[in-house]
Amino acid sequence: AGIDLDDVGIMIIPGLQATDLGYSNSDIADWINAGGNLFQVMWEHSGGCCGATNNMALAQGIFNALSWSGLSGDSGVGSGFTIGQSDIDAITNNCGTLDYSGLLNKTYQDMATGRLNIPSICNSLGGSYNELFVCDPGRTGSQGAVFGMADVNPFSTTNYTAYGDNFDIMSWIAGVNAGGTATTSTYNLFEDQVTLAGRVFKDA
Repeated sequence: AGIDLDDVGIMIIPGLQATDLGYSNSDIADWINAGGNLFQVMWEHSGGCCGATNNMALAQGIFNALSWSGLSGDSGVGSGFTIGQSDIDAITNNCGTLDYSGLLNKTYQDMATGRLNIPSICNSLGGSYNELFVCDPGRTGSQGAVFGMADVNPFSTTNYTAYGDNFDIMSWIAGVNAGGTATTSTYNLFEDQVTLAGRVFKDA
């Protein structure tokens, strides 16, 4: 909160119980339409355990502001999958514009994922229950991309390097350039300080 969204290239919401980002849904929708990329944990297993109903409410608010309908959580448990050429073709053959070649044959491994219903303009990245999905700018008309998932564990620090190709998948998501106008800040890391947008912050 408080950062000018024009200076943000990607927003990642990796945890559960997310309710407030410090910006209105319409501000976030405008940011996505202008080229910002959003990745969010939107649901969890067993019908939205562990505070995931808050995540879903947040995501639905953003989607409603984008005029995208059809996002909801489903009951039951999904499973991991490998992203195949048919999954990619389902997006690119229907006006998708992102380059998905870096995801081909990558295995997404969950711990206990939920299931999602997604808007018709979005696509599953594999699997049977939309456990990991993308709303491609070529299909939505926005300049930015939106990614959602139904399990908090695959990209957590304790699991994402041990589970399948999850690290590679998240690296691809973080590196997506949808061609919009949003820009990312440059991070210069040192042993005891970090420079953010030209300002030095000490460890203390």
